[in-house]
Amino acid sequence: MSGRHEREKGVNVQVLLRCRPFSEDELRNNAPQVVTCNEFQREVAVSQNIAGKHIDRVFTFDKVFGPTAQQKDLYEQAVVPIVNEVLEGFNCTIFAYGQTGTGKTYTMEGECKRGKAGHNGELPADAGVIPRAVQQIFDTLEGQNAEYSVKVTFLELYNEEITDLLAPEEISKVVLEEKQKKTLPLMEDGKGGVLVRGLEEEIVTTSSEIFTLLERGSAKRRTAETLLNKQSSRSHSLFSITIHIKEATPEGEELIKCGKLNLVDLAGSENISRSGARDGRAREAGEINKSLLTLGRVISALVEHLGHVPYRDSKLTRLLRDSLGGRTKTCIIATVSPAVHCLEETLSTLDYAHRAKHIKNKPEVNQKMMKSTLIKDLYGEIERLKGEVYAAREKNGVYVPKERYYQEESERKQLEELQDKYVAQVRQCSDLSGKLEKTEKNLNETSKLLANSEEELKKCRYVLKEKEFIISQQKQAENALAHQACALRSDLEKAVKDNALLFLKIGREDKLNADNRVVVNNYQVELAQQIGSICNLVSSLMSQQNEHLESVEKLCRSFTDTHQKAVLDMKKKVTAARTLHVSQMEAVQNIVRLHKGSSNAALDEISTLAASNAHSIEEFLKSEAGKAASIFNDLQGTLATHQGEMALFARELRQRFHASIEQTKNISDYTNGILDKLSEESVKVQNHAVQADEVQMKSIASFQKVYEEQSKSDSEKLIADMTNLVYNHVRRQKELVDARLVDIRESAMANKTFLDGHVSSMVGITTDAKRKWKEFVMQAENDAKDSSDYSAAKHCRMEALLQQCVSTAESAFKHSKDAQESVNEMAHKHVSDMASLVRNASDTNEQHDAEIDCARISAEQDSLKSTDDTLKYIDSMSEQEHGIKSRILDSVKAHGKTLKIFHDDHSSQVTSIKQRAEETFQQTYMDYEPSGTTPIRSEQDVPTKGTIESLRAMPMEALVEEFRENNSYESFEPKLLKSSVGLDLEAVGNSIRESLTYSSLPRTMLKLTKTQTFLTANHERFRLLPLSQLAATADTQETSLKSQTHMQKPLESHPSLQIDPKYFVSVLLNCKNIFQIKQAHAQIVANGLLTNLFVSNKLLYIYVQHKAIDEAHAFFGGMREKDPVSWSVMVGGFAKDGDFVNCFRTFKELTRCSVQPDNYTLPFVLRVCRDRMDLLMGSLVHGVVLKSGLSWDHFVCAALVDMYAKCRVIDDARKLFDDMHKKDLVTWTVMIDGYAECGNANESLVLFDWMREEGIVPDKITMVTVVNACSKLGAMHKARFVHDYICSMKFSLNVILGTAMIDMYAKCGSVDFAREIFDGMREKNVISWSVMIAAYGYHGQGKKALDLFPMMLNCGIMPNRITFVSLLYACSHAGLVDEGFELFNIMWDKYGVKPDVKHCTCMVDLLGRAGRLDEALKLIENMTVEKDEGLWSAFLAACRIHKHVELAEWAAKSLLELQPQNPGHYVLLSNIYANAGMWEDMAKVRNLMTKRNLKKIPGWTWIEVDNKIHQFSVGDKSHPLSKEIYGLLKSLIEKLELAGYVPDTNFVLHNVDEEVKVGMLYTHSEKLAITFGLIATPEGTPIRITKNLRVCGDCHTFIKFVSAITKRSIIVRDSNRFHHFIEGACSCGDYW
Repeated sequence: MSGRHEREKGVNVQVLLRCRPFSEDELRNNAPQVVTCNEFQREVAVSQNIAGKHIDRVFTFDKVFGPTAQQKDLYEQAVVPIVNEVLEGFNCTIFAYGQTGTGKTYTMEGECKRGKAGHNGELPADAGVIPRAVQQIFDTLEGQNAEYSVKVTFLELYNEEITDLLAPEEISKVVLEEKQKKTLPLMEDGKGGVLVRGLEEEIVTTSSEIFTLLERGSAKRRTAETLLNKQSSRSHSLFSITIHIKEATPEGEELIKCGKLNLVDLAGSENISRSGARDGRAREAGEINKSLLTLGRVISALVEHLGHVPYRDSKLTRLLRDSLGGRTKTCIIATVSPAVHCLEETLSTLDYAHRAKHIKNKPEVNQKMMKSTLIKDLYGEIERLKGEVYAAREKNGVYVPKERYYQEESERKQLEELQDKYVAQVRQCSDLSGKLEKTEKNLNETSKLLANSEEELKKCRYVLKEKEFIISQQKQAENALAHQACALRSDLEKAVKDNALLFLKIGREDKLNADNRVVVNNYQVELAQQIGSICNLVSSLMSQQNEHLESVEKLCRSFTDTHQKAVLDMKKKVTAARTLHVSQMEAVQNIVRLHKGSSNAALDEISTLAASNAHSIEEFLKSEAGKAASIFNDLQGTLATHQGEMALFARELRQRFHASIEQTKNISDYTNGILDKLSEESVKVQNHAVQADEVQMKSIASFQKVYEEQSKSDSEKLIADMTNLVYNHVRRQKELVDARLVDIRESAMANKTFLDGHVSSMVGITTDAKRKWKEFVMQAENDAKDSSDYSAAKHCRMEALLQQCVSTAESAFKHSKDAQESVNEMAHKHVSDMASLVRNASDTNEQHDAEIDCARISAEQDSLKSTDDTLKYIDSMSEQEHGIKSRILDSVKAHGKTLKIFHDDHSSQVTSIKQRAEETFQQTYMDYEPSGTTPIRSEQDVPTKGTIESLRAMPMEALVEEFRENNSYESFEPKLLKSSVGLDLEAVGNSIRESLTYSSLPRTMLKLTKTQTFLTANHERFRLLPLSQLAATADTQETSLKSQTHMQKPLESHPSLQIDPKYFVSVLLNCKNIFQIKQAHAQIVANGLLTNLFVSNKLLYIYVQHKAIDEAHAFFGGMREKDPVSWSVMVGGFAKDGDFVNCFRTFKELTRCSVQPDNYTLPFVLRVCRDRMDLLMGSLVHGVVLKSGLSWDHFVCAALVDMYAKCRVIDDARKLFDDMHKKDLVTWTVMIDGYAECGNANESLVLFDWMREEGIVPDKITMVTVVNACSKLGAMHKARFVHDYICSMKFSLNVILGTAMIDMYAKCGSVDFAREIFDGMREKNVISWSVMIAAYGYHGQGKKALDLFPMMLNCGIMPNRITFVSLLYACSHAGLVDEGFELFNIMWDKYGVKPDVKHCTCMVDLLGRAGRLDEALKLIENMTVEKDEGLWSAFLAACRIHKHVELAEWAAKSLLELQPQNPGHYVLLSNIYANAGMWEDMAKVRNLMTKRNLKKIPGWTWIEVDNKIHQFSVGDKSHPLSKEIYGLLKSLIEKLELAGYVPDTNFVLHNVDEEVKVGMLYTHSEKLAITFGLIATPEGTPIRITKNLRVCGDCHTFIKFVSAITKRSIIVRDSNRFHHFIEGACSCGDYW
């Protein structure tokens, strides 16, 4: 299963890096080295200068080869395993990637020419990957003595055109003007891959043939010399080797195993400006860079798991599609240069190579083909080739020599004779086959009859054994019932005697009770009479009280009515007076304001007008002066320009003349060179023609001689063995002819190539000469024409300049005249405007004075009148109140007298009743006195109903089922079954032994296997068991091997029979349910074995194991004798059942009974303390451990570590952990989990590394703990490391581990990786779905979270409370109010999930964030569940967002009652006060925190760079790059402010100046961490930071602007959720 999971999960692409040595030019120029390689640590360091700081960037690869590495070293360490996998049937790809001139072609091909090979055919030291792979393939195949075939293809990709480098060149009479290679189309194969149509596939038998083909194809590749590389490849090449190997199966069937090796040599990326490429070469380089950029985009898309991978953007990526993300094992060799001038390209290569490490392929072994299938395919290919040959024959005809024709005719006749003999043999074989089939048919029928008879016999014997088993069970039940009946009879006789004595006692008690009853009745009558008189008195008093109260009520009501009316009248009058006064004062103020405003406006207008007049005149004069100056400057510039152009004209004419002379000299030299080259080429062509004729004649002569010798020897052998020789003769002749024809064809092709090359070179020389001559003539004509045109243009330019000077002077004179006239007009206008404004102001002032006097007089009169009316009304109200008060006082005095009389009467009657009661119960009422004859109570061992029922024989159907379960029909052996009717005890014992030997052993072994599997799967629960318990378990299993697997025949109560307790122990251990346990319990009681402590402890243990804790406790209480095992089992039983109270109570009883607790009891008690988080009780138990001397016991110590870690006392846990002599996997896991839960996840991962260094191999439970630590830390590189480790250990992703990894990736900021894990899980439960929904929720993708819900329902998984918490949480953080209400309403009605406080908290948060605080408050008030701190925290946070102080105070009061020691609640309330400007209230909250010794949690921000975590706080300057960080931050803020960023000082909750607030904002830890990320990470890479508190609003805005300006993706994880900032937008939509 793990292997299949690994294939589905994928295998990372292997990435190697090779750095070439310095070239001669680089050594000559002393080029600085910027790349250093560490082959041991597999690291490459690149030196950079960023912001004036020297920084080394380190990249890690699978293998690193420095400049001193040899070709052989690279091949043996990296390529040999890949070639071995090809021979095992995999498809593998190796390709080199890098800049031009870094040694890619040298790495792939090297020096593979055969001329440079050693004496024994060994490859030269400089041979590359391709020749060495070829050599290894053939050496391995020859060493295995396997039958194989090897095919190779070699193609070239140039400018998106594919050509076959192995295709033979066509011999044509027409020579094209520009010789081109035939392009091949690229087609889809329908399986996700591609194929090249028309690609030649060469069959090779030796490595030397491949080297020949490789040299031939490499010679055709397009190369060119550039400034960066003397021989730069201008195209990509793909050399493929396909291997078919024949294998034989055990059945003798032949299979064909196929493997394929793709060796790719990519053209290097090229900086066009530095390579000196021009025109066609520049276009070539552009096409190469374009295809490599597409390859880079494909790598990025695969690493980032994008939905679309741009394979189709380039033919190169289409050819490599299966190698990148497909089913091929891929190795990338990245080549770089160490020199500084290639730094930019080197960094690009390293970045893409480092990304490619994370590409996952899913390699699969190619399916093996049957030989018949392969032969069928080959026959199809042969038929196709035959058709092509026949078509060619029909078109061109075939020439056959006369001797060969006669020979073939004789061979044909011989073949016909052999065919006749073959037909006769086939007929004879067919007759024999028919007879054999008839015989086999008869044999099969006989065998079937025999098998049926044996089966019937077996069935009969099985039924007989079944009946015997039922009879034995019924006899067993009958004996047990008889024994129980005897015991009940003795108990019944004793009970009859006791009942007679009890009846006498009951009679005496009845008489005494009758006398007492008479006394009580009499007292009851008297008491009723006295109570009646008291009631009458109380009722009369009540009526009097009611009358008094009514009178008082009437007086109060009248007083209240009168007072209310008076108050209303008073309010109306005061309101009217206030309104009138206010209106009048407002009128006066309005008049004053109007007057003041108009005056100020007039004065302002006057001053403004005066200022504007002066300013306009000043501006006008300045503009006129500027225009005049510009006119004179233009005139001066025109003259200077004229002078310069005259000088330039003369200089250019002189240069043109010298250039014409130089060009004429170059043409004459070039013509002489052409004549010399023509003479040399003619001599070469003549010599080559003579050599070609001689080679051709020799080849034909040798072919004729060899052919005659071969034909003669074959004719002699044909007589000896006709059948085999015909086939060999034809095959050898065909091979001989084909070989010779191939040699002749290659020779002819080589000759043609040579001649064509020389002809084309001569044509090229002639063409160049013509072109150069034409260019010279054209250049001369153009120069003459240009000179004349240039002279004419200069003449026109001089005339234009003179005309421009004249027009400039005229415009200057006209402009000065206009300026003088404009100044005069503006002065006259300003004087008239000032006079009119002064007149208007004086008129307005007189009118305002009259209005103010009128308003003042009317206000004084109204105020006097209102005051008089108010005083009169107050006097009348005071008189009425005095009258009402006097009447109320009189009524109260009368009421007091009545109460005093009632008190005296009531006291006298109560005294008389008390005296009467004392007389009755002290003198008359009598108690019962014991006589001493009552029988002593004795505890009867009365069997329970369950015990009696357990004695009953099971129903017939159950007995049959039990028998068939223990004795399966398939494993039934008739010879061992004997009849048990009428056997004596010895026969019964023998039968039991036989049954144990043959039936019980397989079942017991099966139970042992199941037990082992159960313990393995649940070892977290049982791994703290001490050695004594493990020994007891082993003893139990050994006992069950010696006893029956189920209850067998009952044991007779025979005095001579010795009962073995181990028998009952084995019976108990094999009980499957509580019914069988009670049945076994009854047998133990019947046989008197309850006094055996060993049996009693096992019975107690079995009750506990089956969770029958009540029965176990009852049995434990009745045990007469208890040892430490009994106490341990009972304590452990309560602990496992969750009954912590009884667990502690039993443990205390154990210590009080002076029983020494062992290393089995103490871990159980400590586990209970851990689960209850009861540190006090845990410390007390720790004291018991020290007193017991078990502080060094491994299991007790591990339980103590677990307890302290879960109680968050991590320092004490670590101290115990360090003191342990032996640490097992469980203890390591507990410590790792403890640090993670205490908020120190980084220390958890350090412990994990230490554990692995100690040689402890983790299991799935440990990995779940480590994954949870990564999720708390939020470090992506740690998450990727843990994921890779899980894959390397081949852990299957079950539900628990897979769910934990989903949560890990989600909390590390990559919800896409989390979804990939989720989609890759084969099995998902409701928790897995809920975690994925929650991941989308706190990443702000609420819609995607809701989309998962119907998918979950379609998979048949019903939601639970956790699912709805996740859904409501997602709605809350995405603002989906309506969707959240819908889910909240249907969770109970449709899915039966009752809302609890968590769901209500989510709803309060949802409504609060949306600003609907009233609805949230209503929901809180109507809640039926108990409110917790989470709910009040959500409501308080909503009040902070919407600045509702009153509701915040109410929520904070409830919250502090629940959690008075949580500093976060105080900080939140103080922030609300500070936001509202209530500084005094904020100071009170802060002082309260100080009094309670509470401290605010400091804000920290973490960022991960180069596998290291950097931590920042507010205003932090402790970082080594602090100076650079603050410098970049300052310049960054300036850019942001230009882009529109304004600091929001509302988030500085201190009563300081605005400038100080802005300074505090700029040093927030989030800003410092992001600035450091911009310095320390490459451009374009995402920045991930983690904040332990909520991100403030100003930092949120700041990060949005930074992401927009820097074009960076920034991922922020705060205490609530994730924020993804991309191009100025956040995933939360500013809804957080």
